[in-house]
Amino acid sequence: MKIQEFMITGNCPSKSNCYKVIKLGSKCALGKQKHLKSYENSFMVQMLQYKYDLIDTEFKFIIDVYYNSRRPDLDNALKVVLDCLQKAGAIKNDNKCIEIVAKKYLDKNEQVLFFLNRRGYAPFMICKKCGLKFSCPNCSIFLTFHKHINQAMCH
Repeated sequence: MKIQEFMITGNCPSKSNCYKVIKLGSKCALGKQKHLKSYENSFMVQMLQYKYDLIDTEFKFIIDVYYNSRRPDLDNALKVVLDCLQKAGAIKNDNKCIEIVAKKYLDKNEQVLFFLNRRGYAPFMICKKCGLKFSCPNCSIFLTFHKHINQAMCH
């Protein structure tokens, strides 16, 4: 199993406090609160500095979460981080997570560090001109670039 390591900073919000009911015409839906959107955006920007592969197999998730108070719930933060990893294209689906090892620390640095298995050089390729992410024509999964063979492949 290969290891991917990331360090993401910011105040990870509690998933249970991140949604509000919004009215869409005559219907109601759940909408994300501003602080969750802000964290997700910050997470995505920070993930751009890393080269990682889409993990589409079972994986072990190891995370150290640093909070500046004892108040936040660790379990809610885990779901937010897993959702962000999925949105960033680091994991295909958080239901592939077979084990979570989490530690909660009190610290003012607000750092989150986690490790995941890794495959390939880049989890996706983006056209510099138009921003298109190259995907498999058969299954629409993003193509993973393998540097050693200079080829993009579907996993």
